[in-house]
Amino acid sequence: MYTNNLSREQFNQIINELRVFVLKGISLMAANGMHTVLEDFNKEAVLWIPTYKIRKLVRKKLMVREYSIYSPYSFLFLNRYDDSLRERLMEIGMNCRFIGCQSSIDVEPQGINETEMRDVFESVVDFTGSENEEEKDIIEIFREGDRVLIIAGPFKSCEGIVTGVEGRKVMVEVGMFGRGVPTECDASILQLQLRKEEE
Repeated sequence: MYTNNLSREQFNQIINELRVFVLKGISLMAANGMHTVLEDFNKEAVLWIPTYKIRKLVRKKLMVREYSIYSPYSFLFLNRYDDSLRERLMEIGMNCRFIGCQSSIDVEPQGINETEMRDVFESVVDFTGSENEEEKDIIEIFREGDRVLIIAGPFKSCEGIVTGVEGRKVMVEVGMFGRGVPTECDASILQLQLRKEEE
């Protein structure tokens, strides 16, 4: 199975039953081709590529694009490792490798332990804003000078100008009481109204 969304319940079940290996070099497009290979190899296998979404203006149209959080790395949950899986991936042209294993040496790659994997899961939840795909924030990429609309919180429905960006935290200057009032907003509650260069 291939997924970019694991609920906490699914994750807890998988982490208790399967070992975790890290793969390098599988893109989101190529991941769909992994489904058949994994089904043939091991029906319990799960390939997880955690993703986030952003809104981007492309030729003046607002588009939503999906990106891998840990690109080019992904996480493969297996109940057993078999070198035939690596050989099968090479046969179908998957330019990927298991981390902790040299392709020229016939040894089993090192998996990552449960504590490390739980840290990864929590960081994904923190970054995307939710563990459920339907509730994940679409993370806008903002720049200084952008005009934005605040869609939630005490400044809901107010427009402002972006004055600074630090990760998900966006500083916005909102016009109130005849002056600019600086406020810190999470990127998920902002909508882009106008890029600075378009004014």
